[in-house]
Order: sequence, then C-alpha cells, then structure tokens
Amino acid sequence: MDKPKISKDFTVEDIRKIRDYNGERLAGWSDEDIIKETQNNVKELREYLERNKPQKVIQV
Repeated sequence: MDKPKISKDFTVEDIRKIRDYNGERLAGWSDEDIIKETQNNVKELREYLERNKPQKVIQV
C-alpha cells in the first residue's frame, strides 16, 4: 500500500487514511517492533524540529 495523500486542510478523512495505512503496514508486527518503530520515528521528528525551529528575534 502506498502512503496516503493528505490534503492541505487535514480533514477527518485524512486521519482515516493514515489509520488505514498504518493498520495495513503494521499488520503482523510484534508489540516490540511497533514500539521500536515509534521510538525511531519520534527521534527523527525531534531532530527535524530541532533543525527547523524558528529563530528567536530580539527586538531592541
């Protein structure tokens, strides 16, 4: 199954697409494997957010 295409408005239908996609993708995985996958994804997300966080603007 291909990754779902998400609309720019992020609707309830998009959430359903993501849930269906993840349900099919993770079918047959052990709990341990799902936890490990989730932890890796969180690590990547944190690194992305850290690299792309807005710069603080100091007004004088």
